[in-house]
Amino acid sequence: ALADLYVRSGNNAGTNYGTATQLVARLASQAKDTHETYVKFDAGQPCTISAVKLRLYGQLSSSGTLPLAVYAVPSTTWTETGTNWNNKPAAGTLLHTVSISGTTARWYEWDVTDYVRAELAAGRGVVAFVLKSTATTNYQATFNSRQAAGANAPRLAITTP
Repeated sequence: ALADLYVRSGNNAGTNYGTATQLVARLASQAKDTHETYVKFDAGQPCTISAVKLRLYGQLSSSGTLPLAVYAVPSTTWTETGTNWNNKPAAGTLLHTVSISGTTARWYEWDVTDYVRAELAAGRGVVAFVLKSTATTNYQATFNSRQAAGANAPRLAITTP
């Protein structure tokens, strides 16, 4: 990832979480506790692509299931240390939804193939995404950020023929 962070609404809307070791997503019943995760990648040069998966390593903070949607973020000018809830880029098209379940960390994947193909074909090698919960819960999804120690940082897995 070139950049990753989460943003938080409410009293923390002006706070930047770009250096945190975790990425958080949650749609809370109280607006002040909603979190969204942003990630940005260099997808490279136009090429023939079989599949592209956004991969994040994480788990839920409590038992249950949480649907987590990934949206395209057309603006890629945001920065890891300069973005917060108040100035976050707008979400674009819904690309894919995955159910996050359980408190044991593992890899989760979202199919972003068509979007990345289109961006590369248009000459845009940098792509960005936002992850948002589509259900209100008392728990949250947490994922390793690129600042976390180890090999489980966010990935954009591109498969070519």
